[in-house]
Amino acid sequence: MNILKKANKKTTIIISLIVVAVALVGISIAYLSDSAGTLVNTFDAASIHTDIEEEVDGSLKKDVKVANNDKTDALVRVRLSISNEKLFNQYFGLKDLGNNPWELKGEYYYYTEVLKSKTKTQSLFTRLLYKDGNEYKDFPFVEDSEGNYVLDSSATDRMKEALQILNSVEITVYQESVPVKFSYKDNGQTIQLNADQNGNGSIDTDEEKADAEKIWNYFESQK
Repeated sequence: MNILKKANKKTTIIISLIVVAVALVGISIAYLSDSAGTLVNTFDAASIHTDIEEEVDGSLKKDVKVANNDKTDALVRVRLSISNEKLFNQYFGLKDLGNNPWELKGEYYYYTEVLKSKTKTQSLFTRLLYKDGNEYKDFPFVEDSEGNYVLDSSATDRMKEALQILNSVEITVYQESVPVKFSYKDNGQTIQLNADQNGNGSIDTDEEKADAEKIWNYFESQK
């Protein structure tokens, strides 16, 4: 029996001063229910419900987080896909991308803490930055009398050019979540995994890290 089903949710962020398009696509995954903190061999038909959330303003602030809207604690990872990536890398960067407690492994950013029920991750990234040589800077926006964000007089022609390029750039954030603990049968033997053995929400012991990796590996095998 496949006790984990693919969970693949995505938010497409069209980075523009005036357009933000968000799309969510999700498939539920079954999780092992628990009683009094112990693993049991029954399954709840409910799903882990996690969503990508973003806070946006006209100054190109893009505060992206994952929210756990379910009753079950979860492990979370995300993957970024950037259209026109070569052009994007010439002009832009993402502030705070991959900072602790996010960790880049392969193509995924893994959240290195347990995402407790009804909580949110820390930001995956917080703002779009302008690339000036080898430095990354904030765009010099100011708010006018009508509440609109406009470039101030210090903005260079290249900055203005970069803003025009934004209309052809999309950043898609894919997120996946799996239960923090579950068990499965392997050749008649029950294998129990728990990435939060201490119950403190921190995946910091070798045993917890090993179980978290095994949970993700099992999830991959069921795709």
